[in-house]
Formats: sequence, C-alpha cells, structure tokens
Amino acid sequence: MEAQIQLERAFYWGIVIVGDAEDADIEELPAGWGVRSARRCVAIPVRHAHDVEPSAVTDGGSGPSFKVSVTVVRAAGNETLPAGDADTVIEVPSGRLSIVDADDITTVEVRPGRLRIVVVVSPAEDAERVELTLRSQAAPS
Repeated sequence: MEAQIQLERAFYWGIVIVGDAEDADIEELPAGWGVRSARRCVAIPVRHAHDVEPSAVTDGGSGPSFKVSVTVVRAAGNETLPAGDADTVIEVPSGRLSIVDADDITTVEVRPGRLRIVVVVSPAEDAERVELTLRSQAAPS
C-alpha cells in the first residue's frame, strides 16, 4: 500500500471530518469523543492547532500552530488491512471523499458506493498522526 495523499497542516477545530463530498451528514454523528462515524462520514479528534509547548509562545501570546499529519492509502481487494483504532464502512455516493475541517478541504476520488475506512491514530488522545486506509466494498446483497 502506498500513500495516495499526505497532508500536514494545522486543524483549528481539533477535528478531521472524512466523508462524502456532496453530503457528509455531519449532523448524524453520535455525541461523545473519540473516532465516531455516521452513515456518510467519520469524525477523528486530533491535536488542536493552538496546543503548542508554552516555550513556543511569544510575549505577545502568539506562536506557531501545531501541524497534524494525515495520510490516506488505498488497499487493493487482496491486501491485508492494518489493525485500527476504528474500522467502519460509510457511503460515498458522489465518488468524492472529502477530508475537511473548518479551514480547508482535500478531495480524493473513490469508487461511488460503500467505502471501508480503517483509522489509525497516534497517540490515542490528541492525535498527531492519522492514517486512513480505504477499500471499496461490495454492496450488501
């Protein structure tokens, strides 16, 4: 499996939403913290952009923003998927999967339909690295 997308940026809401680019049904996400999923999206908490070491903050109260790494890989049908912190299937009828937060969006083309997403985060709380492994799923019979 090779990385298809590698992002490194600040997430000012402390969360990454991965879902159908046309309708991510964010309002259907269950309450709580940790990785959560709904019919068309997954929410992944990450380290907040302003969560930096106190020594990095200047006298004026500003400093660099913390950047989180997000890697997206595609798995072929015969490849073994990694053990993940979350393993879910969402619907992506548009064929466009978005990786989004309050400030930016990145879109990945996928086969329209059901998409399995294995999420691996590190560390477990305030994730600094997120790996998303994608595999298209056959429709249930």
